[in-house]
Amino acid sequence: MHEICLLTIIHGEWVDVIRCKRDRVLLEHNPTFEALSYAWGDTAITTPIVVDGEDFQVTLNLESALRRLRNKEDDRVIWIDQLCIDQRNEDEKSQQVGYMAEIFGAAQRVFIWLGDDEETSGTGFTLPARSVEEAEKSDLLDSKAYWDVRTATIRLLEDKRLSDWEKIATLLYFIRHLASNEHLVDFPIFPSVTNLSHLKTLKEGAELLLKKRWWNRIWVVQETLLAKEATVVLGSWVLPWNIFVSAAINFYQHMRSPCCSRVLDLELAELQRLFHGAIWTIAGTLSYAVERPPPEDELLYLLWAFRFKQATDDRDKVFGVLSLNKSASLRHGIVPNYSLGTLQLYLQVVEKHIEATSTLHSIVNWRPRRTGVPTWLPDWASADPDYSWTESINRNAFYTFYCAWRSKDKLDVTISDKILRCTGILVGTISAVPKYIALSGLTQTIQMLSEWRSMANVDKNPDKRYTDIESWQDAFSRTVIGDILLPADRYGYRRARKEEWEFFGRWWRIKTGVEQQTDEHKLFEVWDAAVQMASQRQSFFLTEEGYMGTGPLSLVEGDQVYVLKGSNVPFILRPVNRPDDAQRRSGVDGDLYCTMVGDCYCHGMMDGEAIRKLPEQAKLVSIL
Repeated sequence: MHEICLLTIIHGEWVDVIRCKRDRVLLEHNPTFEALSYAWGDTAITTPIVVDGEDFQVTLNLESALRRLRNKEDDRVIWIDQLCIDQRNEDEKSQQVGYMAEIFGAAQRVFIWLGDDEETSGTGFTLPARSVEEAEKSDLLDSKAYWDVRTATIRLLEDKRLSDWEKIATLLYFIRHLASNEHLVDFPIFPSVTNLSHLKTLKEGAELLLKKRWWNRIWVVQETLLAKEATVVLGSWVLPWNIFVSAAINFYQHMRSPCCSRVLDLELAELQRLFHGAIWTIAGTLSYAVERPPPEDELLYLLWAFRFKQATDDRDKVFGVLSLNKSASLRHGIVPNYSLGTLQLYLQVVEKHIEATSTLHSIVNWRPRRTGVPTWLPDWASADPDYSWTESINRNAFYTFYCAWRSKDKLDVTISDKILRCTGILVGTISAVPKYIALSGLTQTIQMLSEWRSMANVDKNPDKRYTDIESWQDAFSRTVIGDILLPADRYGYRRARKEEWEFFGRWWRIKTGVEQQTDEHKLFEVWDAAVQMASQRQSFFLTEEGYMGTGPLSLVEGDQVYVLKGSNVPFILRPVNRPDDAQRRSGVDGDLYCTMVGDCYCHGMMDGEAIRKLPEQAKLVSIL
């Protein structure tokens, strides 16, 4: 049975003290209630409300939400974590977090509270305070009684200054327009404006909206996706969540359609990127992780995809996604348990995953890590702010196509004193690494590829062989894209084909100005996208043994390329000559100690070649 606490917000006037009461109920009895998805705010700054007849301190953001949600005449029954879970009781927290899927799935509606804003126009007009109940009775975007967004549009056209509230309001009006699948050119500001710099207002509105803390929380993904119905509340604005989703989809499609090309500019493109990215990071999870789970492990995929989301408690980077695919989490024996420390939890996730899948997939694609975290251990609490959700999803898709050393046997992997011991084969020592060039588009990518190409002497040795059946030129072409392409029909990634990597030579000559482009071959666009995707935050390398590849930016000459048993990709490891006393005591005589730099693409070692060619070189590796 699932016993939970529900909060009743007692009805009252806007200025009244907020009064609530709590009751214990069983979810199996199908209680009628709503739920709140929100960001706590600063827990050091609180204000009192009355709960069960006694003062109770809540964060300012929650107090604002309660005031908006309170009805004038009818009580509202709702589930709110801050008030319905004893935050001081670790056992209760563990139990109730385990019920999150059932709670948000059973709620009649989930309110997405983005926060309050000062609702004042550039002319000094201030919107009267309104509850959600009042806002739903009168659509603010259509109501002249409070504010006419068209007035702001006119003032925008006249170069009058808009307040932050008006910028967000204009954006919300635009979102409503997009959700109706109307053309961009039919939005009021577009036909009348010859100087499209006015689009900057919409972009600023999006930036203000997306700065709200709610968007960055790890918990909002499951709270939104599991809801029967979700409603966004921002001060006096109330909009269904599905309007945001429809707007994001339609915006994406219209930006790529000839129907709206005349308003296409950089500001609008950036607005589309910001808005679509924020919405689809949440809404797109259904497409990527629940409806079409990755073949190896759904839970691991979710941990990869949402490590960029924030959590007050680092353990929630794991607990916050468990409900999105509960069967996977239960299969690996991972359940919410706040008695575990963060590092202990992360170690448990990896151990359980290795045990359940007989793979090392869980240690792939993790950078950076904080001080004190083993170099091989995924640090879900540390995410590169420049490493986007889309890039993470795409790179994760790459790994499914490789098979460096997959084994059907149970892995001989041990984890002790934070040291990972496994079997590995050394395939190369890095001998050359080019200078890194920061990328901000295709032009910089071409410049960086020129550095790589020069270091590899591709042009000076056109007849050089990489293997008996492959030229040095073809090996380079396949390496720079990780041997993966997204075809012109965009129907999923796949390994590159011979005619596609051979096209690289023509693509390169045209991109570097050696020859003119005379047709619109579909592979030009395919290669444009492929090189940018595969080379993001990657460094090229050559090995003493004649291999080439790409890996983490932190790799240096002298690092070594290993294929580890149970992994679909090779790794860059850095030998450690003298581990400290504690590490030496934990080790085995003859162990090779090293730290992990990261996973890599090593051409010619991605499909089981190491175990076929070098089986006698397999040895025990201890990674610190």
